[in-house]
Amino acid sequence: MPNRRFAAAVTRTTDAIDANSRTLMVELDVPNPSGELLPGAYANVHFKLPLNAVPLVLPASTILFQAEGPQVGVVNSQSQVELRKVTLGHDFGDTIEIMTGVRSGDAVVANPPDSLTNGMRVVVETVSPTQNTTQKGS
Repeated sequence: MPNRRFAAAVTRTTDAIDANSRTLMVELDVPNPSGELLPGAYANVHFKLPLNAVPLVLPASTILFQAEGPQVGVVNSQSQVELRKVTLGHDFGDTIEIMTGVRSGDAVVANPPDSLTNGMRVVVETVSPTQNTTQKGS
């Protein structure tokens, strides 16, 4: 039945990824009052998953891996550093999703040194639009 859509609800899963196929078995319930869907039929299924928050993606070089966990340096309105604990999402190599701790619009310290501390005063230098904003300690 090409180009036909049927709404379904997930009723249960195996709650485990099969290591060989890298798949998860899912059972769906589809209302079928007219009986047009027959047992053994195959279907293409598209899941619409809710996305509660759109993650912020930052360069991996902005993350400080400390004993307290991953942190990001943010420059506040008093030109001081705030080290914020962050929750990491997917790691894409050069970039990492930040799920919590930093918001879009925060001034993030690029390539922070391990010696960066809370309250450190910084001067924000703006460079050409094709480059990132950098901060220098003072």
